Amino acid sequence: MPKVIRVELTRHQRVELNRLVLQYESARSTRERLDMIHLADLGWSIPRIAAHLNVTDQTVRKWVKAFLTGGFPGLHDRPRSGRPATRMLRKSTGGRLTGAA
Repeated sequence: MPKVIRVELTRHQRVELNRLVLQYESARSTRERLDMIHLADLGWSIPRIAAHLNVTDQTVRKWVKAFLTGGFPGLHDRPRSGRPATRMLRKSTGGRLTGAA
């Protein structure tokens, strides 16, 4: 049986959570992670949160643990290695965007 992971936010953390939710209104992945923490704070189980957000239990567990060890900064994506994706316009496509170069 998996270990139960509990999240109990302080009043200050709840205020910060609400501020971040408004800040990341358009960033879907960050907003979803903040929702995971909010629901965990409300006492929802990992499987219930996963079903509600249509993600796996493993994903919820990963981000709840990241929050517990790193706080709100732990919910951000880590920098990825490699060259960033680039887009270029091609005359042959009538100016439409094409895939990465």
